[in-house]
Amino acid sequence: MVKYTQPVTLIKQESEQTKVLGLNWDPKADVLSYKYQPNPVKYSKRAILSEIARIYDPLGLLSPVTTDLKRLMKYLWLVAVGWDEPIPEEVATVWNEYHQELPVLATLKIPHLVTHTCASYELHGFSDSSEAAYAAVVYIRETSESQTNCHLLMGKSKIAPASKVSVPRLEFCGAWLHACLINYVQQHLEVLKILNVTAWTDSTVVLSLIRTPTVRLKTFVEKRVAKIQQLTDTKIWRHIPTRDNLADCAFRGLGPNDLATRVMLERSNIPTST
Repeated sequence: MVKYTQPVTLIKQESEQTKVLGLNWDPKADVLSYKYQPNPVKYSKRAILSEIARIYDPLGLLSPVTTDLKRLMKYLWLVAVGWDEPIPEEVATVWNEYHQELPVLATLKIPHLVTHTCASYELHGFSDSSEAAYAAVVYIRETSESQTNCHLLMGKSKIAPASKVSVPRLEFCGAWLHACLINYVQQHLEVLKILNVTAWTDSTVVLSLIRTPTVRLKTFVEKRVAKIQQLTDTKIWRHIPTRDNLADCAFRGLGPNDLATRVMLERSNIPTST
């Protein structure tokens, strides 16, 4: 068996398509880290999109950062800036400040091991939405005889469409994304003893309609509720106050420096299902 002692890049560097991407594993510390070094700052839509594409984040742990960057790109599309035209001055100022913080991403350390023997597990998912974006995250809560730990497993965020969509409708989009993440994680963690799965949302509208027969709903909501009911047991959905919703920063966005101070969020604050 091969014993690794040096950091290992999890993407083959021989592939020309992935030379600028990378995720490292340090076997000694057993942590994952992002391999990222930004290019010199340039002020065009093409350059900004190219920089965003270089952030390799398969688990969505950088969702607060990528949400901010996606919103910036959306604004450039809405103001119809050409690919290589100068961007508006206010955007250039924001992009310059953000670009200076991007190297912080390479300093983030994420625990690779989130499970242990003789422990029981719970999954806790969270979703939240606004007029600008919606997001969902999934945590695993590990309980053993001596301690309880919580780890962020996966996250994902999406920008709201350019056309006007009401917040209640976006809440359903977030809940649908939430259901997809929980379903995906459950399928890939079948070997674990997961005692309980809880889906938390602060939207009372979602909770009131999620158990409603779909034939009584309008088309937009009906399609999403049908998928949520297909992917999850509606009994797992619970209400959580907005201030305690751990998906909050994923859809509101955080700069790299702010994310570094809140990396992995506050795992000890995961609510119990009892």
